[in-house]
Amino acid sequence: MEKREMSQLRMLVKAGMILSAKLSLEDVLQRIANMACKLTNARYAALGVLDGKGGLSRFITAGADETTRQAIGAPPVGKGILAVLIREVKPLRLKNLTGDPRAHGFPPHHPPMNSFLGVPVVSKGKVFGNLYVTEKLGADEFSEEDEALAMTLAAQAAIALENANLYEELRRSYDELKQSQQLLVRQEKLASLGRLAAGLAHELNNPLSSVAGFAEALQRRVETGEISDPSALAEVGQYVTMIQNEVARAAAIVRRLLDFARQREPAFNVVDVYDVVLNAVSFVERQASLENQQVVVVPFPDGSVVQADAQMLQQVLLNLLTNALDAIESGGEIRIYAHHRREVIEPAFKQEWLDVFVSDTGSGISPENLPRVFDPFFTTKEVGKGTGLGLAISQSLVEQHKGSIEVRSEGIGKGTVVIVSLPLAERSGRLEG
Repeated sequence: MEKREMSQLRMLVKAGMILSAKLSLEDVLQRIANMACKLTNARYAALGVLDGKGGLSRFITAGADETTRQAIGAPPVGKGILAVLIREVKPLRLKNLTGDPRAHGFPPHHPPMNSFLGVPVVSKGKVFGNLYVTEKLGADEFSEEDEALAMTLAAQAAIALENANLYEELRRSYDELKQSQQLLVRQEKLASLGRLAAGLAHELNNPLSSVAGFAEALQRRVETGEISDPSALAEVGQYVTMIQNEVARAAAIVRRLLDFARQREPAFNVVDVYDVVLNAVSFVERQASLENQQVVVVPFPDGSVVQADAQMLQQVLLNLLTNALDAIESGGEIRIYAHHRREVIEPAFKQEWLDVFVSDTGSGISPENLPRVFDPFFTTKEVGKGTGLGLAISQSLVEQHKGSIEVRSEGIGKGTVVIVSLPLAERSGRLEG
């Protein structure tokens, strides 16, 4: 008797350890069903999982070989005695299962089953299913002790099912959060795109005006017959060349805008950050010049390359530039420069960083608002001029590049400096020796 109790105790401990093992839900439930057979000395066991609609979504069996399973056919759907357990949610012990008037629906090739024990799988008041054992070996029916053991195993199964449900809810919430984040990034990008398009409309006017002027001059020469004059032919060639150049210039402007607007998966490559900065500045320099604002880019140190998605970095820099342009008045200045910085992580390991500084002579940030600048939807701009998402999204994009972003300001009227730190691509690794 003591030997059997020790064996049962070891099995229960093992059942508890199954929950902490890295197993799939199907494996955990299968092992619990197998243990139910051993602990209660039953020939067959099964674990039915409710589908939330009064039926069963899973029916895991133990004790029956593959031939028997195939002969039985499709798993039950929760009728007969199983429906009683689902409805009443309490243990049920029967000495003769097939003789019970509530038992029906057995397939023609179902093995004979007399003794039966079913217990609910419940956790925190929620019913997940039922655990069944049938055909007690060495006795006519299952005992109260068997019922207690089955209840213990059912509790383990309930924990596994509850964990699986929580994991599924967490995964679903994560997917929804990820989709929301992508939507916010997209919305902020579209907002930036609208502002850029307004500025680039002026830039497009220049090449289009040139094209219109040269086309009008050509039309005039055709109408007056000057086109046949040899000297006029040389002018025509120059006009056509200028038209082609100006069209190419306008196309390049539109292409840059479309590249920025295009939605695609991130692609990390070796990127020269100085080139990304110049490209971002080209979007806003026309708008800045119209407002008598100056954007100065100091040449970066050699080797300022990082593993990055160039369009992601461009969006970060455009967010910072548009924020700075909003903050400075006419005659103000934005200055962009960079330093290389070494950080010793371990005695034999170093990491070199590229620190990109975007400083402005604008209105600055008050000390009480400085800790909140990365909060989504926080903005000090007037209504309709900002969404409050630019810095929050920039922080997210920079962190995807394993970098960091910091905002510094000494107060109102003293300007702002934003520092974007990115790990250099080619200057990190083990120190020699």
